[in-house]
Amino acid sequence: GEPSHYLALKKGQSRWSNTLDVILSVRGTNNIEDVLTDCLGRPVDYRGGTAHEGFVRSGQHIVDLHKPLLLEMLKMSGKKKIKLRVFGHSLGAATGTIAGIEFNDDDRFDVEVVGFGCPASLSKDLSEQYKGIITTVVNDADMIPRMSGSTLAKAAIAIMKYDYTPKARRDA
Repeated sequence: GEPSHYLALKKGQSRWSNTLDVILSVRGTNNIEDVLTDCLGRPVDYRGGTAHEGFVRSGQHIVDLHKPLLLEMLKMSGKKKIKLRVFGHSLGAATGTIAGIEFNDDDRFDVEVVGFGCPASLSKDLSEQYKGIITTVVNDADMIPRMSGSTLAKAAIAIMKYDYTPKARRDA
């Protein structure tokens, strides 16, 4: 998928600073293409763990699209590093997480990701591995961050196995 997003440069950056301050903001689910990305939830191998396939594709797309431009801007600025702050909500949080992990591989990027209402998108080992660069904010009443393909499958199986006959007879 190709989720909507934008890049912003901090206005009035000091020429004496060694870092170029950049914000990447990724929008959450907004249209049918985004819903398809959300639903493409098959776990795929990713960096020694597993991740949501749709979010991996979307995050890698953002990096492929913008990394050459960002590195050209870094070169033109004469600075040594890009301080990249990535923000997103829901689909945008998960996509931004993958993009942040990908950008973090390059020593010219100092990455910080903040996601709001991020759906389950990484295996536990990957979450632990990248907790130094990723912060997620979850509202206690938001079910999306707690939902994954496996939790939905378990809920569907439990509902199908439940015997409603006694309650149906009682209510008849």
